[in-house]
Amino acid sequence: MDDKRGQEHIKLATEYGKTQLNLGHLVDNKKSQRGEGFELRTDEWGAIAANRGLYLTTQTQPKAQGKQLDMQAAISQLENALSIAKALQNAATQSEAHSADTDSQAQLKANLTQLTQSGLLAYAQEGIALTSPENIQLTTASSLTLTSENQTDINALNNVTVSSGEAIGLFAQKAGMKLFANQGDIEVQAQNANLNMAAKQDIKVDSVDGKTQITAAKEITLICGGSYIKISSEGIELGTQDNIYLKCNVFQKMGPASHHLSAKLNINRQELEALLKKHVSFNSKGFSA
Repeated sequence: MDDKRGQEHIKLATEYGKTQLNLGHLVDNKKSQRGEGFELRTDEWGAIAANRGLYLTTQTQPKAQGKQLDMQAAISQLENALSIAKALQNAATQSEAHSADTDSQAQLKANLTQLTQSGLLAYAQEGIALTSPENIQLTTASSLTLTSENQTDINALNNVTVSSGEAIGLFAQKAGMKLFANQGDIEVQAQNANLNMAAKQDIKVDSVDGKTQITAAKEITLICGGSYIKISSEGIELGTQDNIYLKCNVFQKMGPASHHLSAKLNINRQELEALLKKHVSFNSKGFSA
């Protein structure tokens, strides 16, 4: 202990594991300053336990004034995040898109307010960073929510994968969506159901340096203004209330011909569900195929 004015400090230590609690004006064994505030360190293991809840914050509380659990700034952030989620949830619902689970967010905010339940709340005015040269994992038996008032970025030098046991919903309220692949193919499959696309205005499909091929096992129908072209194994049918114009240099009638369908989806829904059941541990809250 040292009570020298401007250099007050307390050091509680044991050589076992070099375990120390340093408070105030932090110094080394030569009395040279090495920091200010507090330091709890050990060469062995460490644990912080609080049965009723834990609040970690960098919020200013000068001269130790204020309540121990003065967490209004942190709770305001949770309230703001909940408001954003609800606004986007309403917009997504009106557009018939999948919407967020805001009930779990509301319950979390209620539990963390004044730590009425055994929870952990962390708040930092200027930001929080979690970093590791190895793996970082976030796991929950209930809901995982990410909310930002500005922008959310996910970056990976190799692969990004998103998997869901049930549905995946993407919704953009004001601007559009872009899906680019600089190298390699883009594949979209509905392996056991329909693929539906719709636009209020134009739909444009371009093959800049290649071919465009549309295939169907049973039938292809093009409809516009009441006129139509139907292609099936029974032949080609053209229908219209008005005229049909053929503009060509040479019109040749030749013998019959056909082109067989090559694209197939060899994915069986029952086999996929059995595979998921094999690799997923089930419990009362677990995945249900």
